Amino acid sequence: MSRPNHRLGDLARYGAALAGTAGSSGAQFLLTLALLGRMPPADFARYSFLMIVSQLVWGLGGALFSAPLASLLAHPDSARAQVSSQAVVRLQPLFALACAVLSLTVALLIGAGLAESLVYAVLVAAGGIRQFLRVAGYSEGRQARIVGSDLLYTACVLGLTAALALRHRQDLYLVLGILTAGHLIGLLPLLRLLPRALAQVPTRASLGEYRRIWRESAAWSLIGLIATETTGNAHSYIVTAIAGPGGFAAVAASTVLSKPGTVALNALSELERARMARLCGPGDRARLIATRRLFRAVALAAWLATAGLTWAALHGWPRLLFHDQYDLHALRVAGWLWTAAMLIRCLYLPEAVEMQARGAFSELAWPRILGAPVSLAGSLLLVLMAPPEWTIVAICLGEGLSALALLRAHARLTSRQGCETERQGAPA
Repeated sequence: MSRPNHRLGDLARYGAALAGTAGSSGAQFLLTLALLGRMPPADFARYSFLMIVSQLVWGLGGALFSAPLASLLAHPDSARAQVSSQAVVRLQPLFALACAVLSLTVALLIGAGLAESLVYAVLVAAGGIRQFLRVAGYSEGRQARIVGSDLLYTACVLGLTAALALRHRQDLYLVLGILTAGHLIGLLPLLRLLPRALAQVPTRASLGEYRRIWRESAAWSLIGLIATETTGNAHSYIVTAIAGPGGFAAVAASTVLSKPGTVALNALSELERARMARLCGPGDRARLIATRRLFRAVALAAWLATAGLTWAALHGWPRLLFHDQYDLHALRVAGWLWTAAMLIRCLYLPEAVEMQARGAFSELAWPRILGAPVSLAGSLLLVLMAPPEWTIVAICLGEGLSALALLRAHARLTSRQGCETERQGAPA
């Protein structure tokens, strides 16, 4: 196949992936807009905090199960990979159940009612399982099912959001219920992606096999996630603990503007992780480099769209989104700092996803470990010395340090693997 046809195929894949993801993120974006105009800032901050917790839980599932599964399914002919992938699939629903219990506890601790907490627990469990099956679908080349899942999620959330907009009061119970319904309906096209061997793996055998996966990749993936969460969201927990929901309000509201771009980057990462895993062989180096470049170009296009939205919302027509209870100056500071943080992420994201695809979880974890203390200490100092929105500066610094370290680690990794390939191909 010629190179132009390759590129047309690549663009078609991106278009299909982003069509479903853009609909999903757009639907949730509209739901958030409905809340911004009708929820008091402190209440919106509480809702945002619950969403941050859910993203953390889903990130744990990605580190422990989704990322190892994508790497394993890239080698379907390996008997060991088949056994290991079966173990991952068998244990992931148990993890989702444990996460539901944890989420229920967190919701109750922050003062949510029992009914709201139960709905939130189902939301976290369903969203985690849907995320896992999306990764399995990309790894098996079932992109149509993933797009179908995203479209069903979009239709459900849009329809229920329209109904919610007719109500003057936005209750947390209804908002969480809308997102829960979207994830449950979005699961329907993905259920057939569960491997047939699911019921054939005993729990004890699954645990034994997963220990090996834990030692080889999942432990490092988890360390990397914890460091990533600290680097990217340390300020959320610190500001909420010290300044309260009111202090966190501008920071939480400003994240709405970068949310569609962030979701698009996550979707691109899921799509390209499976593809890069198949291209990491010695004979596909040129296509791997081309994929990495196209990935970065699409990511930067998403960033440009985010920057345009940020300008329009914060300088063009700010009161269309944010009511007068918000401090407009604080929103502008936070919004542009989030845009800067997203740009830093775009610069290193293709290399990070490629390292995941190669199974280089330890090399991927160390850059995050270096950046986490900067974000943590910086957020703590800034919240004591400046308005809460300036804590995002610490996030940008941590992201920047992590980016530099990660790009160096990627260069060392590819150089080492290239040398090994040359030695294997050299004549005896």
